[in-house]
Amino acid sequence: MKIHSSCIVALAATAASVAITNVEAFSPVTTIQRSPISTSSMSTSNSANTVLCAKPSKPFLRTAEEHIKSAFAATFLAGAIWTAPSAFVAVTDNQYDPNHHHTHHQPSFFLNERIRSSVVADAKEMASGSGSRVNKDAESLLRYGLPIPKDKEIRKLQVTIEDIRQDIQSKRKSPAIDGVKKTKGLLKSKGSEFQTMCKDKAECGTILQKMNDVLDPLTNNLVDASNVLNGSDQERVALDKAYDLHNELQKLLTQLEEQMVPAGYVTPVPSEYDDLPQLKGGRATVEFILKKPDNAPFDVEGVNYPEAKLTMVIGE
Repeated sequence: MKIHSSCIVALAATAASVAITNVEAFSPVTTIQRSPISTSSMSTSNSANTVLCAKPSKPFLRTAEEHIKSAFAATFLAGAIWTAPSAFVAVTDNQYDPNHHHTHHQPSFFLNERIRSSVVADAKEMASGSGSRVNKDAESLLRYGLPIPKDKEIRKLQVTIEDIRQDIQSKRKSPAIDGVKKTKGLLKSKGSEFQTMCKDKAECGTILQKMNDVLDPLTNNLVDASNVLNGSDQERVALDKAYDLHNELQKLLTQLEEQMVPAGYVTPVPSEYDDLPQLKGGRATVEFILKKPDNAPFDVEGVNYPEAKLTMVIGE
């Protein structure tokens, strides 16, 4: 049986018409005028040498081509709307204008203002330094809060060390080992620069040496965890040791960054708050006593308490 090439176009146009029907069901911004495709020119025969379709006319081919192009355009637009239906808003300016008393029929498309605001907010969050993972580590946030001048390189070291913690927690042992190697490289190449940024250069030299001393045992435990069966007791023991060593590494990082805060630095207080009590240097302990109206008790696991006490240790 032979199939004329023009029949493929005709069949494609038919499929396109069906696709357009489905698209228009949920595409309010696209209207495609189409004419039915006549099948009167088609014929069939049991003969193996009979042509399945007669050759259609040129106007018919042009119409079929237009159908196909329109179908592709409609499908693309429908896909965009299906992916983010609220991101696009179709507006036909046919509303009454009280000033000019005429209407506009030119359709226009714009990004919904609320969606635009949401996109901007998401972009700001992604640019905040936390990336796709929200930083909930209190110690990490406190380190970021330290007023260190020219902190670009020390922040690179901080990010590298903190990423190792995430890798250990999720048992991503190979990336953790790579992180330790990167940390070792940063300490080697930037160690002298870090030391010059410190108030007490000798103290920082000691801290940097202790950080280097932690890296080899940390790597060894991560390698041990990689060489045993996943989920085994041996893996758990090796990862626990690696986690403890990493905690030590992070404490040393905190000490290093604290040394980089300029001597005599005072946190500026806005003028509207300068009449309030201020903590300048060191730490303070604040105790809060909470009581309910009518002296109602606090029920904590079945035990009643007349008041609740909250103790907070704060530092400058």
